[in-house]
Amino acid sequence: MAKYRKKSPLVDAVPYHLGLEDGWMPPYLTYDQGGLLHEVPYIDTKEGRFPISQGDWIVTDREGNRRVVKAHLFHELYELAEDDAAA
Repeated sequence: MAKYRKKSPLVDAVPYHLGLEDGWMPPYLTYDQGGLLHEVPYIDTKEGRFPISQGDWIVTDREGNRRVVKAHLFHELYELAEDDAAA
């Protein structure tokens, strides 16, 4: 897993893909093209269950707290910690 820096402490970060979710929640304002509701994947955070989707990043801090960050915000807030990428 690559290390990323948020202009301060290092965090672990990985783009979401199937298999990283903690479970699936009932339909959460997500419709397919036919207008059907689908269950939505989520991860558990210290604030509770948080829906996650393709393109989101899961960020884990030093204390093990996880959160979901949308891709456009992730790339604004975090930069690859080059000296730790090979570790």
